[in-house]
Amino acid sequence: MMLPGRSLNLALFTGLALTMAVPVAADVPDGIKDLLSTALSNRDRTTFDTVFNTALQTWPEERLNLFQMVQSLNPSWLSEEQAQEVADFVAAEEAAEAASRARGVWYYLDPALWNGQVQVGANVSSGDTDQQAGSLGLSFQRNFGPDWEHALDFKFDFARRSGETVQERFVAKYDGLYRAWEKGFIANFTQIEVDRFSGFDYRLTETVSVGYQLVDNDRHKLRVEAGPGFRINRVSEEIVDANGVVTTVSDNQTEIIGRLAASYDLKFSETVSFNNTMSAIFGSEFTSLRNLASLSTKLTSSLALRLSFEANYDSPVPVGTSAFDTITRATIAYDF
Repeated sequence: MMLPGRSLNLALFTGLALTMAVPVAADVPDGIKDLLSTALSNRDRTTFDTVFNTALQTWPEERLNLFQMVQSLNPSWLSEEQAQEVADFVAAEEAAEAASRARGVWYYLDPALWNGQVQVGANVSSGDTDQQAGSLGLSFQRNFGPDWEHALDFKFDFARRSGETVQERFVAKYDGLYRAWEKGFIANFTQIEVDRFSGFDYRLTETVSVGYQLVDNDRHKLRVEAGPGFRINRVSEEIVDANGVVTTVSDNQTEIIGRLAASYDLKFSETVSFNNTMSAIFGSEFTSLRNLASLSTKLTSSLALRLSFEANYDSPVPVGTSAFDTITRATIAYDF
């Protein structure tokens, strides 16, 4: 007989594989840029015009992107009208950005200017809790010009069995990045984790690091970062005195840490992509290792099916809790 958790995992993987065949509206394929680059390098204007005009007819909604693609390759092969259209578009964007910045602090807080995504689904966990549970995620991302990137991510896993809560985990994370050099950057990482069954009341991690973009092309992206920071682990313990009176004692364990992290993105096709992020946090008292792998397939331009596997290792951990935990999630993601 197959275990319930394994049965759900098999169903999740099967569902993801089946949806990979679903056709969706796609952007201009990466191969178009390769064809245009080859024609340009060979000075083959006939082939270039054929590919470029066919792309314009096939993806009319990507007209400006195609113009900008050619402009990045060889602007002299754009007509005067096409070059002017790109210039007008850039000028309009700059004017809109200037007008938006003039609003002061609301420029940074306006939710309409952030790219949002909501994820709803289910998970199977092992370690501190061996349960099937509901999963909810919410994330926001925004770039301020070409140099600044900001990302907020919230995840909540919750389950009840026989009238009792058996899983309750909330993680909030902020990633800030400043591109100080062509391929180098300075990053800030902040995370707070509240897991009722982990043995910790909460854990707060804050680091500042220096990173480097090792690979950045249409198919692969890989970056690494490393830096110092601090972590606060809050642990509560119940103490029973000789009279049977229970007293809860809380202790904040603070230490200086070092953090290593890496993120890898692989684009299989216009609809299927893979991401893997890992981190290692080392301190004098605690060690934490994290790895999150996710596979996504687009159902529409705004809707995607995502399957992820997260593995966490902590040492040492409070008595009665597990050092190694895993969470397998299957979610529907909607961009807004």
